Amino acid sequence: MPYPFSNMGFDVNYTYIDSSLLQLTRTGYPVGLQDFSENSYNAEIYYEDDKFTARLAYKYRDDYYDNLTQANAAQMKKPYGQLDGKVTYKFNKTWDMSLSVTDLSNDHKISYQEIEERVTDITLDDTIVRLEFSGKFNWSNEDWKGALAPFFIALDFWSSDKLLLVDNFCRKEEDN
Repeated sequence: MPYPFSNMGFDVNYTYIDSSLLQLTRTGYPVGLQDFSENSYNAEIYYEDDKFTARLAYKYRDDYYDNLTQANAAQMKKPYGQLDGKVTYKFNKTWDMSLSVTDLSNDHKISYQEIEERVTDITLDDTIVRLEFSGKFNWSNEDWKGALAPFFIALDFWSSDKLLLVDNFCRKEEDN
């Protein structure tokens, strides 16, 4: 493909599950396989070159049977979709910085008991923004000689602008 499309790509996955296996709850409500949606898919579009990487991904699943409540009634999950994105810039072979956003669509996750009007739970996972700075070092210390040690520090923020957590990480990793 011609520039700039030569570094672009996409991934698409679709899953269809047709199951005639049904079980009845105490109330006679038929439920299928636990935690399986009839339809689910994910799609990703990306761009990559020597210095820059960008990805945008969407995942979706139909409603599904989650579990049985204490009253032996089926708890169902409504359909749910989520959009995520990540951009990475490589300064050199050692250092890079990335910005990722999880749950950009900010959809509600809704559970109900057998009929949609009987809502049992509504969950809204905040959008999380992560700024990450990472690198790899060759150690000269005798105990670590020849090993690569990745290091990163990350700042996570909720969409409500509260600082969620700060991670830093360093461990010995064998050079491949």
